[in-house]
Amino acid sequence: MSAAPVIAIDGPSAAGKGTVAEEVARALGFHHLDSGALYRLVALAAAREGIDAGDEAKLAAIAAHSVRPSTARKFPFFTTPT
Repeated sequence: MSAAPVIAIDGPSAAGKGTVAEEVARALGFHHLDSGALYRLVALAAAREGIDAGDEAKLAAIAAHSVRPSTARKFPFFTTPT
């Protein structure tokens, strides 16, 4: 298996990182994962299920389930190259 390219964009809240990331991914034909949306999704799911914020294993399981190809299409934080 070859390593997938990863590009990280850092900056303050509401600076346009997500918009830039989507455009870069589209231009390069890369997948795009909106990590901020993923963090919010995991936090919401954990809160609804009463999962402690310090339970890394359960939080990781929520995140892993959320980005599987079979479920990722339902969420706007994961896009595939077109």
